[in-house]
Amino acid sequence: MAWKKGESGNPAGKPKGAVSRQTKARLELESIQSALRTELDNNAKDILNAMIFRAVKAKNVQAGMALLSRLLPASAPICPVVLEGTPAERADMVLTELAAGRITEAAAKALLDGLATAAAIRTASDTATRLESLEKTLAALTGTTDAK
Repeated sequence: MAWKKGESGNPAGKPKGAVSRQTKARLELESIQSALRTELDNNAKDILNAMIFRAVKAKNVQAGMALLSRLLPASAPICPVVLEGTPAERADMVLTELAAGRITEAAAKALLDGLATAAAIRTASDTATRLESLEKTLAALTGTTDAK
């Protein structure tokens, strides 16, 4: 039987309390995740010891490294460089520290990039200040008040 135009195929609508398959699946997954988190929280030490024991017993270096990287993640290196002087002197200090092995290449690159960005910002700011001054001078000489 064909439905009339504008007539619903389900005039009563969805029954109250009916849950879609997608919602059921999501709720089930959340329940499983919650149970797993609780299990891990309650037995974390035992689980970790078992994982370490298995990695050592199997002489599985890769598993041991994976465990170590999760347990003791690499910390961000601390940069002991104090930068003073002109931008050129600061860049020289960074290169000197790199050559001496006191900072990594990544730290040196980050410092030099930061110095370059700061220099570009200073240059733009100085240029804007000089331009504003020139506009005021020009306005005073020409007698106009349009200058910004």
